[in-house]
Amino acid sequence: MTYKDLMGKDKAELTKMDAELRLELFNLKLKHGTAQLEKTHQLKVIRTDLARIQTRLGELLSKVAAA
Repeated sequence: MTYKDLMGKDKAELTKMDAELRLELFNLKLKHGTAQLEKTHQLKVIRTDLARIQTRLGELLSKVAAA
């Protein structure tokens, strides 16, 4: 997912995506802890996507606060 993909989404969609990715990250961490995770790079990808979503949500909230 790129940042440009997130530009067209509203706050509700971003919040839903955030919750889904957090759950997926939790499950991946559990699998990694029990040595069942084969593609460990997925952890980094999910964390990066979460950071992008959080950045976009922060921008939306700052626009609301400024208005």
